[in-house]
Amino acid sequence: MAHEGYGLAITTGGVGAEEKDCTIEAALRLDPSAETRYTVKFTKGTGRHAKSGVRIAVGTADGMMMVALPGPHDEVVAATGVLLECLDEQATRAETASRIASVLKARLTGSCHRHWASGVGC
Repeated sequence: MAHEGYGLAITTGGVGAEEKDCTIEAALRLDPSAETRYTVKFTKGTGRHAKSGVRIAVGTADGMMMVALPGPHDEVVAATGVLLECLDEQATRAETASRIASVLKARLTGSCHRHWASGVGC
């Protein structure tokens, strides 16, 4: 897409801990040095957790910045606000990934969050 004039690609969804979630792996194939950060961690192998947690990614492919975010609308809105700030500030990929992950972690720890598989929550 960069050759078509696009400088930023944002994907939403597919970053979870289930086997079907493969957006982070796809991003890492395009950019093996992409910055990834966990937003929440799980015990791999419990419930449907085929992976150790939910991650976001910030990388570059063919001169285009790519950002992989979780799918829920409220998380996309929160992460996009941080992403726009980072773009304005010309933050590094590492800084951008850390700041996005931090805001998403805060949303999960700051609210009464029940995990469906374990029933653990409030």
